[in-house]
Amino acid sequence: MKNRILIAVFTVLSMAGCADGRGLDDPDAATGGVSILISAVDKDGRKIDERIRNADIESYDVSTNILHLKKSAGYVKDIETGSFRVCVGNEEIYAGTFPPMYLSTFPAGAYIRSMPAFYPDYMLAIEYLNAPAEDPRADPRIVNALKSHGQYRGGLVCEIISVRFLDNDRVAFQFELTNGAPFNYNHLDPDKTGLGLFHYFTNGLMLQGETAPHNFYCNIQAVSPESWNTWDKSWLSVIKKGETKKYTFIYDAFGPLPSGGYRAWFSFPGLSHVEQKDLNQSDGLIWIGNTSASMIVDK
Repeated sequence: MKNRILIAVFTVLSMAGCADGRGLDDPDAATGGVSILISAVDKDGRKIDERIRNADIESYDVSTNILHLKKSAGYVKDIETGSFRVCVGNEEIYAGTFPPMYLSTFPAGAYIRSMPAFYPDYMLAIEYLNAPAEDPRADPRIVNALKSHGQYRGGLVCEIISVRFLDNDRVAFQFELTNGAPFNYNHLDPDKTGLGLFHYFTNGLMLQGETAPHNFYCNIQAVSPESWNTWDKSWLSVIKKGETKKYTFIYDAFGPLPSGGYRAWFSFPGLSHVEQKDLNQSDGLIWIGNTSASMIVDK
């Protein structure tokens, strides 16, 4: 019964547009800045009605679609279900949901997870699932507004260079990482962490069969850090602005791989639990989040 009530409230809340009292009377409408309207209910059924104003936004990393805020938005962790609307001025560009965590799958479209375990409460990762058309998060109106307010942040781009099948279950995998931002980043370096710890943060290479719905994963033993939310500067390396780095992994136990075509998927990970005061290191900004790449390969 509680779930049905929450979903009904969410449906009513999500019918409103940006051009309400908060939209038209807000300074963001005059400046043309990006803002986010949140309408939700918490785990006790109480209404959460908040607006992340343009002045609250520190930056937006386009490589990870993570919104960095100047201060905590701790109320997000209490959201049970709800919706959000991304606006430029008083114009709604797209809408998304806070899906209830009891759902077995996330809904199509834009969504924000309310669980606090994913990122600190000064970050909001806007994710997108099963995009049928162009990703609305990259809408030119949003990009232009972010740039005009100095909030647009380029990030790291990952690209798969090659996947070579050495024998029946060994795979050589090469990828490159490029820094598209106008400043240096500190990133997780697999040469420093070792493959075990690095694969605590990522599932590594996945091969998806094109002719059969079967996925093959690299069978590597992940090594857990001392605690799930700890990190160490010794794990990181600097990638300078405009620099490209290449890495090669040898996966020794992929399992028997039938001949045929595959789509190779890889997610390059960053840290996720860094206090706001520690983000800016003397040699560069710590990169948070993850970025994915894919390509078609044949065996």
